[in-house]
Amino acid sequence: MPKPRLPKVAVIGGSIAGLSTGIALRCLGCEVQIYEQSPTPLRGRGGGLVVQYEMLDWMASHDIATLATLSLPGVERQFLDRDGRVIQRFPDSTPFTSWDAVFQQLREAFPEACYHHGYECVRLAAAGGRPVAEFASGERAEADLIIGADGLGSVIRGYLFPDVHPAYAGYVAWRGVFPESLAPAEVVETLARRFTMFQARDFHLLSYLIPGEHGELEAGSRRLNWVWYWNTDEERELPDLLLDTDGRAHRSSVPAGKVQQRHVATMRQRAEEHLPAVLAQLVHSTPEPFIQVIYDLQTPAMSKDSVAILGDSACVVRPHTAAGTSKASGDAVSLAQHLQAADFDLSAALSRWQTERLAVAKRLIHSRLRSIRRPFALADRTTRSCKEAYPSWLATSTQLGTRQMTPNHALQLTGSIRHASCSPADPPRRSRAVFRP
Repeated sequence: MPKPRLPKVAVIGGSIAGLSTGIALRCLGCEVQIYEQSPTPLRGRGGGLVVQYEMLDWMASHDIATLATLSLPGVERQFLDRDGRVIQRFPDSTPFTSWDAVFQQLREAFPEACYHHGYECVRLAAAGGRPVAEFASGERAEADLIIGADGLGSVIRGYLFPDVHPAYAGYVAWRGVFPESLAPAEVVETLARRFTMFQARDFHLLSYLIPGEHGELEAGSRRLNWVWYWNTDEERELPDLLLDTDGRAHRSSVPAGKVQQRHVATMRQRAEEHLPAVLAQLVHSTPEPFIQVIYDLQTPAMSKDSVAILGDSACVVRPHTAAGTSKASGDAVSLAQHLQAADFDLSAALSRWQTERLAVAKRLIHSRLRSIRRPFALADRTTRSCKEAYPSWLATSTQLGTRQMTPNHALQLTGSIRHASCSPADPPRRSRAVFRP
């Protein structure tokens, strides 16, 4: 029986979702080119991540990274009251890492010659029945399969589903990431090796340590990471908050160093008034906090003809799920599984793949315990018991509004390409049949 023809693939977007896709498909022998719009290497984006074990297992099996080299292990989870007392504590081995650490490991595993900077995709077209990506430079990339991994503002999604847009979820995340050496010693001692949480009536703050900027894991070289979720009115507050120091209006985030100082001052004042002292010190020690807007998004499908979308391009899950990065990787691995199972019949593979992954996305999105507009509306915790003030979803999961992810629950990565050997230096080749449908 003749071998099936392997598709030529163009991936639009070179972040974690795009790299995961490129690596997974190259391990099948596909020719993959990644086109990233940023003209310079991606660094310093996002902050801390809780990566699910399925993704870590996949990365380790491909010699991309191991748990020990990628993350800082947690020992316990603790919940503080307003006075800073620990009111609940229990063992928790959640691995903490960072966007930088995951991205750098994936980037090193993908060939330099196949990763292209400065390619801003502006539209899709068709030529001879094949999709063509057109870039702002005037260049074009024709492929058998084009995959959009270009995030929240996806051009590829706009081509497939022009009427589908992200919807504001009613709150933002103030975030801080900085070297532990800049914080008081007692703050580092309280937070090190612990997943720390504090919940109030209309906000929720969490913190944990992550690797240093270049992946350092030793004490003294790590970074403190915190996320503080605030309800924020879309019309009265959000537009002003997203206006940066240069007068530029942002939509999804304001980067570190660009948040107006009056907003930073308000945030620090609120920390002083409402947070336990140790967390207020944490916030005050942060040189350049930044802002991330929380959106909801789900597309009705993930492919059409020979064009597909995955990761945040297709579905945005709230950060409380601790599933966004792993879901994107799961989308990529599942696509590779279905392509191999269908002998690279794109029509059959894409249909089965999107059915599976849409179900995963639906499960993550529609299992929320909080409404969109008031996600943190808890009663005054001073009048309620510890159990009532910190409900079971905080005590048993890293998620807000979704069921807890457990091994093989949603991503199903462990039985996929973990046994395939694919060195970053290897040329594209056909791997043995290890992708199980």
